[in-house]
Amino acid sequence: MVGVLFTIRVTSCNTWNGSHSYTEKYNAYKKLKNDELKKKYPLLKEGNYPYMWEDGWSINVNVKFMKPSEARKAHEDSKGFMGYDHFINEIMEYGEIKNEIIC
Repeated sequence: MVGVLFTIRVTSCNTWNGSHSYTEKYNAYKKLKNDELKKKYPLLKEGNYPYMWEDGWSINVNVKFMKPSEARKAHEDSKGFMGYDHFINEIMEYGEIKNEIIC
């Protein structure tokens, strides 16, 4: 088994107060079997996955592989994924953030 920790950070923002209060606490994790990782998600790699909107906001999702227990521990105090959970699925499926929201 492998733990996959996804951490999201706002890297630039145009907000009313010029800042965004983010911490390491915005993360999520998945537990995958090693063969599932290789066969079902061959495009999922460790590293950074940036995304920028047209209005100047940008984020970065960092993906890190680790022991499932370590990923779970890092996720214990998580405040969620800021409403961008679909980014995780896109990174796993496409190897990039497409921001495709299906309503």
